[in-house]
Amino acid sequence: NLGQGWENIALEGSWFTESFGYRMAQLQRYANGEESELISNANDAWHTMALIEAAYESSAQPATRIQSEMN
Repeated sequence: NLGQGWENIALEGSWFTESFGYRMAQLQRYANGEESELISNANDAWHTMALIEAAYESSAQPATRIQSEMN
């Protein structure tokens, strides 16, 4: 999209079931001792929230830099 407005894209499946449901099932197996480690840790959530906050800031002003631990 070259600045010509929103573009509708047909999606199949359910992001909630596929993303959230599988993670919660794995968390329950981990808590029950059936798995030795989590497939994701808090760092994923931390970086996701940094991206979301940058998106909020970017919508209020142009070009918001995403903060990370690497800089």
